[in-house]
Amino acid sequence: MGEADPMFRAADRYDEEELGLGDRFLASVERALEGIILGPRRWPRIDDRQHRRLVARFPFSVIYRIVDDRPVVIAHHKRHPDYWRRR
Repeated sequence: MGEADPMFRAADRYDEEELGLGDRFLASVERALEGIILGPRRWPRIDDRQHRRLVARFPFSVIYRIVDDRPVVIAHHKRHPDYWRRR
């Protein structure tokens, strides 16, 4: 099995800081994803192909592309914002 998803690792770390904070983090990620689905072109482009949606109240973002008028998430990250460029 591969490395755990960075989003769930972040949720686990938040729960270690404060019980329930991980759930609040995941709820914020879910709201960010819902916003992307409702208006994928609303969020800023970070280059010629990718958009980035910041997650409210947490240092985390979702990177996605629009393919056939639909958003496709390619990465979500906390610390190293350029790692996704290799994807």
